[in-house]
Parts: sequence; structure tokens; C-alpha cells
Amino acid sequence: MKIAIVSDIHSNWQALEAVLRDCPPVDETICLGDVVGYGGDPSRCVDEVTKRQWPTLVGNHDRACTDPEILEWFNDDAASVVRWTIEVIGPERLQWLRGLPDSHFEHDVLLVHASPRDHIYEYVLDTAVAHANLELLDGGVCFHGHTHVPGIFGLSNGAVTHEYRVDTFRLSGPALVKGKVDESFLSEQVESGAMPPGKAEKLSRAEIATLKSWISAGCPTDGTTWANASAGDDPVHWAFRPPTRPK
Repeated sequence: MKIAIVSDIHSNWQALEAVLRDCPPVDETICLGDVVGYGGDPSRCVDEVTKRQWPTLVGNHDRACTDPEILEWFNDDAASVVRWTIEVIGPERLQWLRGLPDSHFEHDVLLVHASPRDHIYEYVLDTAVAHANLELLDGGVCFHGHTHVPGIFGLSNGAVTHEYRVDTFRLSGPALVKGKVDESFLSEQVESGAMPPGKAEKLSRAEIATLKSWISAGCPTDGTTWANASAGDDPVHWAFRPPTRPK
């Protein structure tokens, strides 16, 4: 399953348009907040996000549009843009911003705008703040925006690892999730050709289809159950036959 994560659109229609043009096909897109603020096309950006029905979280600029009291935390320029945004986007878009949640949990991953311990406002830019949030995650994974700087924080032997980069990377999930092909990492690996590794012969389309059928059937370990669940002609799949010593 391929998921695109976007964040901090900030009313920048030209940038959003470029990202949409450049993004490869994905199964789902999630927005981590701050659809508005700074830029000059708040209505157009909100309309595009809502048209595409992206699950979207609230960012600090989104929240400021519906809670003016927090504007005292903004610098003068950012606050002026928020006030202008409130005037131009209309009541329906403001209502949409008002209803955005501050966190979401999906595929064993926490999604927030700012940080795990402060979903809307905290900036994770240094190792001290990163360490506190990583300990709170307790080995889990979190995607967040807010800083406008792409990168990855992690913990290795108790120390914070820190890498800023613009790149693609994989997140490994459970190898097998019974009955759910899209959530089984093994399925993705064989589909992409990453497994079997190295120079080993890759699985054929028919073999991949057999694997997916087995996962969809709930990963049965009983040959009879597998034969009933699959549409194959073989009454017992080879994987369930006991090995025999050749004569």
C-alpha cells in the first residue's frame, strides 16, 4: 500500500499544483495540516483538499482561523495573513477548518501536525525535544509537519539520531496480516521484486497471485482449509505437504 503524506500547504496553490503533478500514483493521501496561512490562495487550496477527500489534521494556522486568541503567538506578518484569510475564505471553509482533528492513528502510525506530545504547536527541531517525543512514542512511528524541514529523528542505543533529507524511504510493517493483503509487508516486497533478495529468481505473477490469495484467506496453515479457500486445482498446496526423502 502506497500512502502520500503532505503537510503545510499554506495557501500556496502553485506549490500544491507542482506536488500533485510530481506525485506518483498512490492508494491514499493524508494531509498533516496548515492548509492555510502565509500564501495567497487559501480558498483554492482548501477546495482542492476537500475535493480530493484527503484525511486532514488541523495545524496551528488552521486553528488560528477559528480561534483568534492564539494569534498573539504569531508574528505580525503571519497574524495579518490569518486575519485576511478569515475574511476571504467564507463560512463553509471556516467550518471545515473548525472540524479538523488534531491527531489520527492509522496503520500503527501516529499522525499529527506538530509533535506527539503537542499535536498543534511544538516544533521538533533539536535533539532535546526530539528525545522527549521519541520516548513518548516508545518505539512507535509518528509523521508530523510544522517545521517545513524534511528529516527523520530516531533513537539508537538511547541516543537521538538525526537526518535531514529529501528522499524516499520504506517503513516495514507486519510481514503478514491475516486476511489483509494491502497491510502485509511481505506482499508489497514480492510485488516490488525486493524479495526474494539479491540475484534469487523473482516470483512469477502466478506465484504472487497465489501468495495474495493465501493471505486473503487468512493465512491458513491447514492444507484442507487452504484448498477450500483457494481456487486452485491442487487439493493440497505443496507448502502443506510433508517432506519426503527421495529414494
